[in-house]
Amino acid sequence: MENFPELKGAEVVLMRADTRTGHVLDEQFELAIKDNQTVFTLFNDVEVALSFAQSIVLQHKTIECVIYGKNKEVFHYITPSGTM
Repeated sequence: MENFPELKGAEVVLMRADTRTGHVLDEQFELAIKDNQTVFTLFNDVEVALSFAQSIVLQHKTIECVIYGKNKEVFHYITPSGTM
């Protein structure tokens, strides 16, 4: 699986997972098992990432998203039942 990227400034990354299993998913919502799959989606702004994550969760009821900042700090955890 892809390594956590080095973030600069206000950049954040979004990661997806299956709510039923906790397995990490790539950008095409496929199980991430290969090194060449992209699991971290980079955004320049946390609000844009949050909006994108909310749209994913609304469309895919079995996917949750996590938005990370520098040093892997969790900014948002978005589930079908709400944002934490």
